[in-house]
This record gives sequence, structure tokens and C-alpha cells, in this order.
Amino acid sequence: MPKIFISYRRSDTRAIAGRLYDRLEMAFGDDNVFKDVDDITPGADFRTVLREALDECDVLLVLIGKEWAQDKRLFDDDDFVRFEVATALQHEGMTVIPVLVDGAQMPTAHNLPDDLQALAYRNAVVIRHDPDFRRDVERLIDQLNKIVTKQNADKRVSYQETADPHQDKTGFQVGVPSAKYETPRDGVALSGLLVGGILAILIVVGVLLATLIINTDDSPQSNLDDLEVAQTDIANGRAPFGWHLHQELYLTETTAVSNEPGGEPYEPHTLAAGKRVVLTYLDEENEDDVMPVWEIVDGRLWFYIWYEPQGIIGWLPADVLEAVSDE
Repeated sequence: MPKIFISYRRSDTRAIAGRLYDRLEMAFGDDNVFKDVDDITPGADFRTVLREALDECDVLLVLIGKEWAQDKRLFDDDDFVRFEVATALQHEGMTVIPVLVDGAQMPTAHNLPDDLQALAYRNAVVIRHDPDFRRDVERLIDQLNKIVTKQNADKRVSYQETADPHQDKTGFQVGVPSAKYETPRDGVALSGLLVGGILAILIVVGVLLATLIINTDDSPQSNLDDLEVAQTDIANGRAPFGWHLHQELYLTETTAVSNEPGGEPYEPHTLAAGKRVVLTYLDEENEDDVMPVWEIVDGRLWFYIWYEPQGIIGWLPADVLEAVSDE
């Protein structure tokens, strides 16, 4: 779950900052979104509080309105907005995203203090007022999930590259006898091999029995049936199952939404059976289409969905979805 820090100037973007905070809180929980108005205790040193909050965050959203770059306070060394952004830009591993609101343009580097000039080269997102606000925030939430997923993957790769290849998770050197323990005698070693061999045989027998049970089961192969119907629709130039963009569906079983079709379920975004979702679009280029966004991965059909109450957006397999009846 991403931890998000919202940086804004009250005189510039206060109204939209409050709306954005509420939507992000719904999507990620109140413990994962920081906004100074709600979170700084009266009398506290804002520099200490902000630095500690930034240290715990993965992403800084810098809300930029039409007056943000023109505000003279931005060149004040004690300005809290400058402090937030400068600290985040120097924070290794933190993603800093400029968020343009109220039709604002991205400031150029020469219009910013030295410690903020790197902000001018960060790719920005745009959040507009209604009727586009909800759609823009959905897209931002989707991007935040992808950013944190990538950050976590990079951390795992970094750990694997720096870890001692001869050391396992217990701290013992793999392949190197510990000085604390003697090498077991031959009889003990042979006994261990015998027990291990018996366990391996039992596991193989169990797998074979399970396979026989599954193959003799008369339950319908819903994945294959759904895919065959979907492929017939696609071959005839129709949307899978005749579903259209904004189609309302309900979950037939509790399932976690995935960030990618066929990807690992994102457990914090688990939706209970009976919850209703709608088919949505990936980006503005296909928002006026009637075809839903779908993809087949490893013989399974996936749809791109949106769960409005929590602002969850992502992929669900077709075999856990049913169309809501018009009756």
C-alpha cells in the first residue's frame, strides 16, 4: 500500500487538495495519506513533523495552481512548501509528482529556487474540476499503485544483488559448516536421506490422487467455457459476452484486484462476493469507445474494472464476474 504526502499551498489549491485527500483516503486508508492541516499538532515544529512524515512516504504529490510559482514565499528558506518539495527531491527512492490544477502550467527551472529546479523535469499529471475530477483521480490512483509496485520490485532486485550469495535467511552461510554444530555422523545422514525419500514418494502419490479426483469431477470448467464464448464474440467483431464500456457487473466470489492482467492479486484491494464494479477505460484515448478493455493472458480472460466506493481500479478475471440484471 503506497504512503502518500500531499504538498499544497492553502491560498492556491486548498479546495481541490481537500477533495483529493478524501478520494486518496478512500482508496488507500487514512494512515497512508498525509496532509499538514489534519496531521500537524498545534505547537509542533512543522519541519520535524514534515521531515518524519516524508521519511515514511513513497510518493509526494505537489499540487501546483496558477499562483504556485508566482508566490514570493517559495524563495523564502523557511517556507514550508519549499521545505516539503526540496526534502522530497533529495530523498532517495521517493517519487515526486507535480499535479497541475486549475489550468496551471508546469513552472520552468529558472523560475524556481535552486533546490526546487529538479521539479521542473518531473513528469506531471493534470487534475481538472468536475465533470473530469473523478476520472482524473482514478487515473492517478492507478498510477500510484503501479509506481509503488515497481518500487517494491526494485527493492527486491536491489536486495538480491547485494545479498551474500552464500547466506540464507537464517544468517548461516550456505554450504559452509557452522562452527557451532558438528557435521552429522554417516548413520544419521543416511537416516535423514531415507526419511526424505519416503516423504517425497508420499507427496508424489498425493499429487497423483488429487489429479485423478479433479479429472473425474463433473463440475463445469468455467474458465474454458467463458474463454470459448469470449473468443467467439471477438471473432465476430463483438465485445466479449456482449459487455460494453461502463457495463455494471457483480463479483460471484471474493477476489483481489490485480494491477496487471494475469498479475498477482493486490490483497489490500480485495472485493467481497456481491460487490458491484463497472468496466472502465485505460486512458482518455478510449473513453468514448463502446468496447470494454479486455485481455487474454495464459488462457484466461481479464477485464479492466473500477470499484467506485473505494476508487479501486484494476483487472479482474471474467470468470468471477456476472452482468447485473436490468430487472
